Amino acid sequence: SFQTFKLIFDEYLESLPDSSETADTETRVAMIDCCVAFGRSQHDVNTALTATGMLWSLADRDSSSETLDIVLSNLALLSSDSRPELRNCSVNTLFSCVVGLGERFTESQWKRSLNDTIFGVMKQISSGINGAEDTGLAEDTSKDRYKVAVHHTRNSASKQWAATQVLAVRGLERVLRQYFLRLLSTASSASQSSGGSHQPWLIATWKEILAISLDC
Repeated sequence: SFQTFKLIFDEYLESLPDSSETADTETRVAMIDCCVAFGRSQHDVNTALTATGMLWSLADRDSSSETLDIVLSNLALLSSDSRPELRNCSVNTLFSCVVGLGERFTESQWKRSLNDTIFGVMKQISSGINGAEDTGLAEDTSKDRYKVAVHHTRNSASKQWAATQVLAVRGLERVLRQYFLRLLSTASSASQSSGGSHQPWLIATWKEILAISLDC
């Protein structure tokens, strides 16, 4: 079924019209739901990884606020998957979406992306680290022809969650390196438009970023 879905996706994605009509929006939501369903599938990790990457293609094809919010929220969901390969792929894809499409973000999109999506992912990862046991991973006793050796730095669930945390922090660093000045400008403009009566939202966000960095 995935091969059929991927064929439809590859052949007809570029021919989809803009998401201005209700039917077009429903089509995109259905495609996103399919990608997420295959991404969460435990049947084959390669299928899950491919489906996760397809979410980035959808966001790149239609970067409207509605589509982007749905894609990012679902990537955040996949970022808490129990399989390290999938959650690492999801974290990288999420930050690639933000870095690649950030030029088109409005102030409200930046605020949601940082405060809700990215910080939500960071909290999920912290919970994963705290909830993981430090016992080593069970040895693979299957009769598969090819065995995968796990490096000692990733031979426990907590170490694998910590590796995911490193990817997330590096992703946040990429976002800040590329868009920090723009974020400052956007937040300052919003504060001036309100007559200076409200503290720029980026100040609270920056404090949260510092707190996350100290906890890592």
